[in-house]
Amino acid sequence: MEVPKPPKKLKKRKGMRRSRGMKRSWIKRVGSKTMPRINADSIWSKAIRERDKVCQMVGCNNVSEHSHHIFSRKIKSLRYNLLNGIGLCAECHDYAHGYPVQFREYLQWFLGVRYTILKELAR
Repeated sequence: MEVPKPPKKLKKRKGMRRSRGMKRSWIKRVGSKTMPRINADSIWSKAIRERDKVCQMVGCNNVSEHSHHIFSRKIKSLRYNLLNGIGLCAECHDYAHGYPVQFREYLQWFLGVRYTILKELAR
């Protein structure tokens, strides 16, 4: 009687991790943490891109391809709030993640009172 061989391990794509509670859904790594992306995230993202058809950085006239959370999507009370989103082109979205301090200062100037309200809601 032969002993059966163990099944081959599935190869995972670099930077991706399979969550224990999710059967075949892959979750995107965000920094060092993992945040599951669900259908509501896609709906929120599409709503932001439809609202902000053009990139919201001053001087940029590119099409808004990306939706960016002003305050982290880890804050459950603001995760799907449309006020907590801004439409950016790919280049400006890279800038937002590459220079977070400068981008935060820009948002404070650009959004004004809206930024203050979101900051209070984030507490």
